[in-house]
Amino acid sequence: MALHGIHIKPSHRGKFARAVGKKPGEPITTADIKKGENSSSATERKEANFAKVARTWKHGEKKNTRAKRMYEKGTNTKSFHVKRSK
Repeated sequence: MALHGIHIKPSHRGKFARAVGKKPGEPITTADIKKGENSSSATERKEANFAKVARTWKHGEKKNTRAKRMYEKGTNTKSFHVKRSK
């Protein structure tokens, strides 16, 4: 069960890399992103923008959010809703 993150369909993974002529496992360079941004294909431009934005994400960093801590403890969802006194 994923608490956070983005889900990319397996059929779409590596789609941009294939469009710019990269082999599987090769890193996407800034030149590849520029090439995709200047493409005449709208889909390829969107994929290039996604690749550019994805570079700013913190990949592989463990998040220690409240929801994750509650999930790991096995606490039921009722504990998320705290009643406030007036």
